[in-house]
Parts: sequence; C-alpha cells; structure tokens
Amino acid sequence: MSEEQHAVAGETEPEAKPAVEESSARDEGEDLDALLNQFDESIKEPAQSTPEPAVDNEILTKVQQLEQQLSDQQFRTDMVKVVETVRGDLDPNVFDDTTIEALIDAEARKQPKLKAAWDNRHNDPSGFNKVVSALGNELNKRFSAMPDAAATEDHEAVANAVRGASNKAPDHNAPPDFSQMTDGEARQAMRKMGIEPQF
Repeated sequence: MSEEQHAVAGETEPEAKPAVEESSARDEGEDLDALLNQFDESIKEPAQSTPEPAVDNEILTKVQQLEQQLSDQQFRTDMVKVVETVRGDLDPNVFDDTTIEALIDAEARKQPKLKAAWDNRHNDPSGFNKVVSALGNELNKRFSAMPDAAATEDHEAVANAVRGASNKAPDHNAPPDFSQMTDGEARQAMRKMGIEPQF
C-alpha cells in the first residue's frame, strides 16, 4: 500500500469511530423500561381541561326521558320478533304474546346465559337468532303434546252425531213407564221382559 493510499485509508478510519461512540451512548442512556414508565406516567397525569358548562337540570331530565323512551321502544320491537319466533307452531289463542313473554322471562331466570344473550343481541345478532330458535324449539317440544281444542271439539261432535245427537246414552236397563202406555203396549212390554200379563 502506498503512503497516499494509507493516508486516505487513515482519513476514513476516524470517521467510523463516531458510529461506535453513538451506540455506546445509546447503551449508557435510559433503558426501555424507564422510557415506558415515563410514557405511562405522562398518560396518568390528568390533562387540564376547560371547565364544563353548567347543564340545565330540566334539559338533562328530558334527555334522560327520551333515552328511556327509545330504549323501551327498542325493547318492545325486539321482544315482538322474539315472541313470534319462539311461539312457532303453538296456537296463538292458547299461547298469546303475554304468555310467551312470561315463558321467555321464566327461562331467562333459570338460565342467566339467556339474559346475557338478550343483552348482547345487537352486538351478535346471528348468535342471538340461534339462541332464540333453540328456545323456540324447546318450548314447542314441551307444549306441542297439549290437546288441540279444535280437534277435541270435532271429536266430541262426531261422537254425539253417532249417538244420535244426544249427550247422554240411552239407558236400556231402565224399567218401562207403564203409566204412559196403553193396555196393549203394556202387555207387549211385559212379554218382552219375560212376564206373562194377567190382564
């Protein structure tokens, strides 16, 4: 190597030293945990805020009432859909909306997860719909074995028609009313009973 090259090479070497010095300065500085702690503390410090304007209590009360009304309306809208789905094939004359809602409420008291599903119905509608379908299937199985009122009435009407439209079957063992018969009818009735008339 010539002196010029060595001189040029010597000039470049001092430039590389500051890079080593910078990394050692980084090593000697604050560590990551300390920096994160400072960052965490800066978040915890309350930011100075402007004072909130005074709120009129009457306006606040009206806003709260409106929020409650909206919540009630949403509850009713959602409950109507759930009641229809849960009722399924059950007779609405026997299982009206109030009855189905009471059954749903009773199930929710027995199974707290059902209430949790209701509370989360807007966040997970498909999951909630599956829960409602399963509840409907369970209640339909439980109550579908009940006698159908219309079928029972039809059965009774047919039975009455077969018996001659009387509600009471004739009593064939009752003694004949001889006071309402003529002498000839009375003799004939007595012979049918195995008695020989004496008149």
